[in-house]
Amino acid sequence: MTDFTKKDREAMLLKSAMLLGEHFDSVCVVATYGHKQKTTCVFETVGNWYANCASMIEVAKGMEGILEPRDPDDDGDDWKPEPKT
Repeated sequence: MTDFTKKDREAMLLKSAMLLGEHFDSVCVVATYGHKQKTTCVFETVGNWYANCASMIEVAKGMEGILEPRDPDDDGDDWKPEPKT
């Protein structure tokens, strides 16, 4: 992975969010990256603040209960939930 700073990564997310924001009322872009055995989350939002908050809550609720703790040594994809149809 290219070695960008956190500020560089946030700028990339903001640019993407702004592009999407031209077509949507609210946009939340969330991404993670690993660095030195640590996972860091970066996110940017544009548009309606209330809609962004509600969207993030809905995403969190939708994930509740579908992910179970797994063995950190398990690099397989078996832990991923089945896609919704």
